[in-house]
Amino acid sequence: MLLPLRKYREEDADILCANSTDADVQTVDWKKFAKFNGEAGPAYTYEEDDIPVFALGMRLLVKSDGKTVGWPWCILTKEALKKKLSVFATLKRILHVIMKNCELKEAVCESRKGFVESQRLLEHLGFTRMDYEDDKYYYYELGA
Repeated sequence: MLLPLRKYREEDADILCANSTDADVQTVDWKKFAKFNGEAGPAYTYEEDDIPVFALGMRLLVKSDGKTVGWPWCILTKEALKKKLSVFATLKRILHVIMKNCELKEAVCESRKGFVESQRLLEHLGFTRMDYEDDKYYYYELGA
């Protein structure tokens, strides 16, 4: 079952980051980053009782060759884990809708080393791990 979404709002970052499944996202720097993400492309939030449960979006970046690439992002709270199948179905569907609506041929993102849950989610969403990695992150692509 797909969950109903609304447009992401800057103030969502405060609640989402404070309740994130990823302890690193609970920092002030991540809150700033989450707020920036919401302004850098399409972004949506699922909420229950007016409280954000998860948000997803796509930063739109223009490469040196002039092509636009999507950089998807997502913040899940512990509450979102109670609806894993619905959350996953919603993430997968909206990811592809955003790519189609923005006419994106590819999406690229990072996953912090050691955050296995993130890597598993990306692979379930259809991302492939790239050969490139750095000290902190693995990089994934979709549709390239």
